[in-house]
Amino acid sequence: MPREGYIEYLREFVGTEPLFMPSVTVFVRDDDKILVGRHTDIDKWVLPGGALEPGELPADAAIREVWEETGLLVQLTGLYGAYSGTANHRVTYPNGDIVGYVAVVFDAVVIGGTLPAATEELAELGWVTEAELRRLDTAAWLAPMLDNPGFERGEWSPESAQT
Repeated sequence: MPREGYIEYLREFVGTEPLFMPSVTVFVRDDDKILVGRHTDIDKWVLPGGALEPGELPADAAIREVWEETGLLVQLTGLYGAYSGTANHRVTYPNGDIVGYVAVVFDAVVIGGTLPAATEELAELGWVTEAELRRLDTAAWLAPMLDNPGFERGEWSPESAQT
């Protein structure tokens, strides 16, 4: 079942209540530059990525999402981190649907394709340094990835779960 059908199916049961959605984000790198796009729906700068299709591996989703959003074919070069659990990862859509994203984040390099000036989802595409990226008006979910590279360190313990 495609993701859209799956989400519609779940929404029949939970309405607009929070859904937890596995997703991917990709730091596409070219030397010291990172690929960014200005998202058409939110007018914020983002990295390529999106939700997994049911049954899809995160690595496959990462490559697919970069291709769909940018027309570039990438090779994944590493796992950057995993992010979730903060207000930055919770999105309320205009129709009232709430989604809590769990993002698996990859590093990648381009191995093919041609970068267009814009796509249906990204009104503008370009390469920026990390310092330039930090100065852009980005989606909230990107901040933890820039502020805490690598894996987030959990603080869970059996004792903390009982409080």
